[in-house]
Amino acid sequence: MSKTISIVSIVFNDSIGLKRTLDSISTQISSDFELIIIDGGSTDTTLEILEEYSNLISYLISEKDKGIYDAMNKGLKHSNGKWIIFMNAGDVFYSKNTLSLTIKKMSDPSKTYFGRAQIIGENNNTWLYPSENITNSNIDKWLKNKLPNHQAIFFPKSFYSINNYSLNFTIASDSDYKLR
Repeated sequence: MSKTISIVSIVFNDSIGLKRTLDSISTQISSDFELIIIDGGSTDTTLEILEEYSNLISYLISEKDKGIYDAMNKGLKHSNGKWIIFMNAGDVFYSKNTLSLTIKKMSDPSKTYFGRAQIIGENNNTWLYPSENITNSNIDKWLKNKLPNHQAIFFPKSFYSINNYSLNFTIASDSDYKLR
């Protein structure tokens, strides 16, 4: 039986960031997710961290790839959830309730859902994106000029199962993907 959410985590030689991400995923109240890990053939302690969390991981591959977007495409290929979210090494959920609250709100399997991301900048300054002044009444205007962060977007299977990240872009394939 497929889960509601596929969480895909991409990592390459970032065991500290990966541990932070896996800690966040492991504390989620909802267990209605599968976790797909795509490791680019790390040579640091990433594989040891992955072993510690093996009971949480549904699918793991560790091999060289052609970069982050190739790795993300591998994650798409192995995902089975009704929606997919990318929580790459270093990304964390806002709270332990994030998935359970989000799953309750998602009703249309053809729609993409997104929320706010808490950004942590230099000197641990934090802010929300989109900001709290963006509401249901003005979100359409905001979306004409902005894109949500990938770690706050749940793409439906109807989209992610037939769309890949373009390997022609070195830094903006995620923007191209979101625009599609």
